[in-house]
Amino acid sequence: MWSVTSGGHNLTAHLVVAMSEADLLPQVQQLAEGYGIEHSTVQLEPPGLHAGQEGHLHP
Repeated sequence: MWSVTSGGHNLTAHLVVAMSEADLLPQVQQLAEGYGIEHSTVQLEPPGLHAGQEGHLHP
């Protein structure tokens, strides 16, 4: 999460999920709005997509 401008909070997240995007995405957006996050970008990924890369950190 970060602020682009004063008072404008944004969220970018990668979520590993086993359920349908149609079921989860509205819940994630509602939760973010509850914390005052005005814009969210969420990438939903299936389990195992990045197997073996658990310890890798992006620079």
